[in-house]
Amino acid sequence: TDQFLIDAGHLAAIVFTSGSTGKAQANEKTWGSLVRSAELAQARFGLGEQSSILATVPPQHMYGLETTIMTPLVTGACVYTGRPFFAEDIRQALSRLEGERVLVTTPVHLRACQASDLQWPEVEAIISATAPLDTRLAADCESIFAAPVKEIYGCTEAGSLASRQVTTSPLWHLYDDFELAFEDGQAMISAPHLAEAIPLCDLIEQDD
Repeated sequence: TDQFLIDAGHLAAIVFTSGSTGKAQANEKTWGSLVRSAELAQARFGLGEQSSILATVPPQHMYGLETTIMTPLVTGACVYTGRPFFAEDIRQALSRLEGERVLVTTPVHLRACQASDLQWPEVEAIISATAPLDTRLAADCESIFAAPVKEIYGCTEAGSLASRQVTTSPLWHLYDDFELAFEDGQAMISAPHLAEAIPLCDLIEQDD
């Protein structure tokens, strides 16, 4: 019923930039913007009720908030409640999951998994973010897990906004809804669920 609906403009979270590109800044996130981000991720990665997500990233991080809190709420996917850290912890946790296993992680954890020489259970996909993924590492992990490794590009201010599979192409592909523009050489990203266009701190070259 209507009494259980949350207004799209409701202030749901205040997330802070890490400060790696300047002084840490607070960013207000409405419920509607978080839900839309999860819907765009669902469209890009095919997540749904059949998915079982295991994450090595905390929900306090913007990447973790989107993938382990909002995506399960919006898509009906299951999410593992623990936070495995070491390679064997990750392997054991994945083995316990049913359905289509999706590993949400970082290049640091993938490198540890690669070097572990463990036998890994079947996974549907691996999603990585927080740092650029080395092509060789991605290829090795695709071989080890027999699954594609997808990268997310995003920032605290805008959330996740693009993805790629570096073993097939170095180019990032924007999520649906997002548009890229340049103002005096500054890359700006915009989308209907964002309150305003947001400058990107990275050096961006537009291919198409």
